[in-house]
Order: sequence, then C-alpha cells, then structure tokens
Amino acid sequence: MNKTAVSFVAIICLIVFVSGCASDQTDKTNNTTTSNVNSSNGTIEITTPISGETVPQMYTVKGTVSTLKSGENIYVLIKSGNFTWWVQKSPTVSNGNWECSVQFGEDADSGKEFTVCALVTTETLTINEEYGGSLPTLLYKDEVTVERS
Repeated sequence: MNKTAVSFVAIICLIVFVSGCASDQTDKTNNTTTSNVNSSNGTIEITTPISGETVPQMYTVKGTVSTLKSGENIYVLIKSGNFTWWVQKSPTVSNGNWECSVQFGEDADSGKEFTVCALVTTETLTINEEYGGSLPTLLYKDEVTVERS
C-alpha cells in the first residue's frame, strides 16, 4: 500500500472512532438515552446521589422537577444489574424539589451496582412492586448508577 492509501485508511478509522465516541448510549427497551432525558414539556434531575457514589442500603434520593401538569406523576425506581425495576415510595415534592426514601436491595447486596431512575409519566405505578424489564412510557427522566456499601 502506498502512503496516500495508508493515510486515507487512517483518516477513515479516526472518523469512525470519533463518531462512535460521540454517539448517545441508547436504552434499547425505551429508545431513549440512558442519562438525562428531558423535553420542552419539562425536566427532572437527580441531585443526590451522583453517579459513581457509594450509598447505604436505605437512602434519601433528592432532585428537582419542573412543574408537574395535571395527570403527570413522578416516580423513583431502583434496579440492580439487568434485573427488574422496583417502584419506590412516593416522592414528596415542594417548590420544584423532590425527595424519596429508597432501598438499595437486601443485606446481601453490598458491593452491587444499582441504577436509580427518577421519571415523570402519565401512567400510574404501584409503590413497592416490580415494574417489568423496561420503564413505563415516560415524559422525561434522569438516571444515575451507584454502588451499595
């Protein structure tokens, strides 16, 4: 191969690499990005814990949310690994801030990774029950990943 061909191949590889790094990670079950998904209709954010943080089994998740419209519900769900989402207690909301007491697994789950999802939906979920393998139809959400102490 001549120098021009080698340079061309190197440039193409660089373009493919950079474009792959810039793409969003997509949640195939919901066709949404796995981090913060907001819309012009509203926003929700988890402020504590932050991704990568180590948390105890019982914890209070906190965040912010834009004004909820009639028929919109806010929920916090917890998932360990690739398992089922668990709907947590109803968050309390005041002046755009919310908080929710959650449980990260059982006593034996120390060291495991958990995903926290705060979302707004028009669906009604049952507190303290499993919610299938995917999230409900959502208006907007935020997710963080933490490790259980």
